[in-house]
Amino acid sequence: MENKTDSSKTSAGSRRLADLDQRMAGLQHERDRLAARVAALEASSSWRLTTPLRAAVMAGHRARQFARRAADWWASRVAALRSPGRGIDDADLAKEDGDRDIDAAVPRQLLPRRILIVAEVSIPQCLRYRVRQKAETLEAMGYDVTVLSWRDAALCRSALLGHGCVIFYRTPAVQEVTDVALEARKRGMMTFFEIDDLVFDVDQYARNSNLQSLPPAERSNLLRGAELYRDMLRHVDSAVASTPLIADRFTRLGARSVHVVANALDPIHLAAAARSYPKPATDEVTIVYGSGTDTHDADFAVAAESLAQVMRENPQVRLLLAGPLRLPECLAPLGGRIVRIPMMPVEDYQACLARCDISLAPLEPGLFNEAKSNIKFLEASVLGLPSVCSPAAEFVSVIRDGENGFLAKTPAEWHEKLSLLVADCALRRRVGKTAKADVLRDFHPSNLTRRQLEPLVRSAFGQPAPPDPATLRILVVNVHFAPESFGGATIVAEQLTAELARQPGTEVGVFTGTHSAAVPVDGLHRYAWRGLPVYAVRLPRPGEFPRDHENHRAARLFSEVLDILQPDVIHFHCVQMLSADLVKVAQQRGVPHVITLHDAWWICERQFMVTGEGNYCGQRGVDPLKCVGCTPDAGLTEQRFARLWEVLRGADHLLTPSAFFRDLHVRTGVDPARISVNRNGVQAAVRRPRETKTDNRITFAYLGGRGLHKGYFWLQEILTGIKESNYRLKICDLSMIHGHRSILRSEWKIAGELEITAPYSQDAIDDYFAGIDVLLFPSLWKESFGLTVREALLRDIWVISTDCGGPVEDLVDGVNATIVPMGDTKALQEAIRVVLHNPERFKCHRNPHKDNIRSFAEQAVETRKFLLQATVPNAVRTA
Repeated sequence: MENKTDSSKTSAGSRRLADLDQRMAGLQHERDRLAARVAALEASSSWRLTTPLRAAVMAGHRARQFARRAADWWASRVAALRSPGRGIDDADLAKEDGDRDIDAAVPRQLLPRRILIVAEVSIPQCLRYRVRQKAETLEAMGYDVTVLSWRDAALCRSALLGHGCVIFYRTPAVQEVTDVALEARKRGMMTFFEIDDLVFDVDQYARNSNLQSLPPAERSNLLRGAELYRDMLRHVDSAVASTPLIADRFTRLGARSVHVVANALDPIHLAAAARSYPKPATDEVTIVYGSGTDTHDADFAVAAESLAQVMRENPQVRLLLAGPLRLPECLAPLGGRIVRIPMMPVEDYQACLARCDISLAPLEPGLFNEAKSNIKFLEASVLGLPSVCSPAAEFVSVIRDGENGFLAKTPAEWHEKLSLLVADCALRRRVGKTAKADVLRDFHPSNLTRRQLEPLVRSAFGQPAPPDPATLRILVVNVHFAPESFGGATIVAEQLTAELARQPGTEVGVFTGTHSAAVPVDGLHRYAWRGLPVYAVRLPRPGEFPRDHENHRAARLFSEVLDILQPDVIHFHCVQMLSADLVKVAQQRGVPHVITLHDAWWICERQFMVTGEGNYCGQRGVDPLKCVGCTPDAGLTEQRFARLWEVLRGADHLLTPSAFFRDLHVRTGVDPARISVNRNGVQAAVRRPRETKTDNRITFAYLGGRGLHKGYFWLQEILTGIKESNYRLKICDLSMIHGHRSILRSEWKIAGELEITAPYSQDAIDDYFAGIDVLLFPSLWKESFGLTVREALLRDIWVISTDCGGPVEDLVDGVNATIVPMGDTKALQEAIRVVLHNPERFKCHRNPHKDNIRSFAEQAVETRKFLLQATVPNAVRTA
């Protein structure tokens, strides 16, 4: 058989090479022409002076880019055909295309329940109370939290894919930050802007005396910053405030919704509360004031005169000032009793605070300070320290004057209450003890912060479903996926994924590749398909990774997706270009996994068991020692086979779509107990009448694309030799999916009519098959399944097929199909002539065995059982 057809196949291959060379040369010429035209335009002085021509340049640039991509695409296809180490099937190749619509947002409830905080991290106390504290509480609630500086915008943007919502804390509305916010919202993520004082309210901030005391340039910068904080509200979905007054100002400035999350205690506070700190045996009474930044001079001045008077009246009183502060003149004469320390690590500050006796929290009157939190009261109270505070809203809300603290509004009140505490040690202890009990009860993070964060989390992710330990989380992996659907295996992977997701107790996510230039080369892209989360990585360009079974970049990104989705089991379909490194990651991490062998990629360097000339090699079981004579690098062939064989050995189970393909792998050496047939399903047929024709014309369809091993060039030769003309041939040009043509009418010299169409979608499958009478399946290699064959059989379409392995397992010669020897030109011509001479018989054909064709839904039930079984501990892993 091989001798009879070798010369015709070689001739067909040569014609194809010549055709591709001619096309590539034309595209390269067009690219050069456009490049020269644009270069001349860019060199002109008018380009630099006029705007209209810039638009022309951009148009030329886009044309040049298109021509370059097209030429590169054809070059890669020619290289693939000539290279013994690569497959040659056009149906399995996709064009790089940055215009694909893969931007659908994942439904909020399916986003990873992980929270990204993009924050200002340079202010220690803010970082602690509004960032770290929140992260710790969220983590205690079961959420993963990542904290990043807003200044590293690229890192923030790349981190979006691994998270489900973003909190922007104290970030200005600069371009880098707003771009991150826009990208997050585009991906369906809830976005929040958080700030813990009124620095975003420009009018109120400008009235603050602390600001007035600063140099003009610094004051101007701070007010500009306030404008940028305010503008962040326009770029987010919701706001987060530390106090009700801030929440009110957010609302007045147009915030869509506001959550109040108050400052609370954290693990450092709780540890300090449980610790015993030594106090010196002395009669001295130490009053402490902590200043976190250099903008608190006006606040401290509220109590300064009264404090100075108390110190003059009580020589045993000393003052501890922590942090930056300009000392008021009234206290200057008392400098010998004033101790100054810089801001220090939190634990050290707590220890220092614990050795004091009275805490001060003065605030200058005004709306800006009314919005302040009561954190100074909390810090002191948790150590049993009594506080005297200004009557700002948050202090009034927690202090019962004289019981758990003191409120002082006028200088006289400051003097009176400080004097009471200085004079009465028992009063200090009693008030401090009550304050400690109150804050430990009311401001414990498990009480306050958690309760306030729960509404925020619900708004970000929706109401969480009750945890179900029986839910099976499945990650599906295939090199292509919608909207870049390409090839029968991808259709199977997509439809099976959809059916698995419909089964009770099943959650499904997808990992795939993309040629879209919109996806960063070294990053992830997340989108939604039928409501399911899909994570995509850029597929390598030809030659980027010399070994087709290795792709360290995809493996690293796949590992990130495993962290995000945490699947119970992984179903690997086709991994070429993504590489076997993904399966290695699963094995290294101990994640159960099943591999469906859709083609011979795992055991054949050429993927389809074809020689360098495109002929089927004929091995009943792959022997790598025979393959080395077919490939250019015997060492690489042996190494590839050995390494991929070890990966297959580590899989929990292997599946094949047909008995033929299972036998092929068993004869190659796979343990029969570790490999099962999981026949592919087919899109269920919609009952509709076939097209009625009054003439005797037969409509043939060929759906294999421009693949040599698919029989494309052989079919050309066969039909050229048939003189009958009562037929129409419909050919699917698979490349039309990607906006260009690979099949030309001029290369078909046939007596019948020719129609070249784009591939049908799964939604349009019934419309397509309603218009044909016979499916031609002239494959020249042993295929794994043959999806189009089953689609035709289910719709009462007669099939003429070669004896090509898996596709013929549902064919009955003379009953629903004509089966001819692979490569037998005379037999295939005769089978076509029989149809042309008896058109009515085939137009009215009904397949009596179509009940044997199962649906994708039926396949999904069986597939889930295999996947569930793989999660059982101690699965057999020996081949």
